[in-house]
Amino acid sequence: IYMGSGGAPEGVLAAAALRCIGGQMFGRLIFENEDQVARARDMGITDPQRIYGLEDMARGDVMFAATDKTKAPWNVVEADDKKKARLNCIAHLLKQIPYENMTPVEIEVPPRQTDIGYKRPKMSSQKFVPKIY
Repeated sequence: IYMGSGGAPEGVLAAAALRCIGGQMFGRLIFENEDQVARARDMGITDPQRIYGLEDMARGDVMFAATDKTKAPWNVVEADDKKKARLNCIAHLLKQIPYENMTPVEIEVPPRQTDIGYKRPKMSSQKFVPKIY
């Protein structure tokens, strides 16, 4: 059972969450004065006593809309072409990271050592990753 009171945004978020998990919820607007009733009518609310169901409060892609915030926005990837979608997503993510060029200084590699006769340890003494494929 979920019970609570709060503003309309809180009700919409709660309805969105409950809808995602198959719950049910009813809500009603409570006005403190006639000015609030008049303001609600100006916004298109015709019945101030109406009891709203879950579908009235959270319709469509509710979690997407309810959680898309300025500081944590959702980004949609057009994915008709999967390869391009992956590349676009990777490029977008990389653009979000501050980057400074850190090309390493070229190093001089010493000459290769001579072969001194490496011998592999016994197979029975080693642990192997299972062959699945």
